[in-house]
Amino acid sequence: EKTGVLPVTVRVGTRSIRLQHPLFGQKGRVVKLQVQPGKKNGHTVLADVHIYFYVTDPELDEEEEDDSPITPSVDSALVWACCDRSQIPEEAIGLAGSVSGIGLGGREVKVEHVGEPRYLSLLLLSGSDAEKAASAEEVGCSLSSITLSASRAGHCWRSKAISPLSERAQELGGCELLRLLECPV
Repeated sequence: EKTGVLPVTVRVGTRSIRLQHPLFGQKGRVVKLQVQPGKKNGHTVLADVHIYFYVTDPELDEEEEDDSPITPSVDSALVWACCDRSQIPEEAIGLAGSVSGIGLGGREVKVEHVGEPRYLSLLLLSGSDAEKAASAEEVGCSLSSITLSASRAGHCWRSKAISPLSERAQELGGCELLRLLECPV
């Protein structure tokens, strides 16, 4: 649901509902609810903020694809970020490196990664952990705080002066999570 509200009708008692959405991963997330009779029952479920990073090589022209000897290339490989793992193309290439950002309660979350699988992943915010947090100030994370350092054999890492996520946050304000769900950046 685009509004983030999902109305469901369930029987009274303790119920388990499996939520399926890219933000909840391939297996979804099971939420246990206590439904009481005669009351309007509501439950807020906070989503995970999981970001995937992957590399694609530039597309070769037909004349470059022939069997001629391989020559060094100065074309840039591109590093992409997305929040839906199904958007990672089959031709994505693994990379080594680290990614970090500000997660729940303002704490740094950091992941180190070496090459396989085809992507580097960062769970910046666990929705279930955020639901358990004591106050609204603790709940949240900052996509604009994400920094990536990557390496790949035969390549030189060159980051943008300002990350695209930080740049968009400065220009437009708000959060880039919904855009990262729609298309890689």
